[in-house]
Amino acid sequence: MKSGSSLSPKQAAFAAFVAEGNSQTDSYIKAYDVDKLSRKACSTEGSKLMKLDKVKARVNQLKAEKETARSCSMIART
Repeated sequence: MKSGSSLSPKQAAFAAFVAEGNSQTDSYIKAYDVDKLSRKACSTEGSKLMKLDKVKARVNQLKAEKETARSCSMIART
């Protein structure tokens, strides 16, 4: 991985929450332990994070891994 392309722990947590199906706003609140920002501000910050290529890529990777695991478990049941 190139320098500067790794996620911070909070960015990684945000990506995981989004991949689990949480909204960007709720994911930002959970990942950044926000208690003093308005929901609107959290929505704005969550949107900014999702515009980062490295965050977007991690969300897509996690969703793909989840889908693969789901597909494999369905195949194993048959």
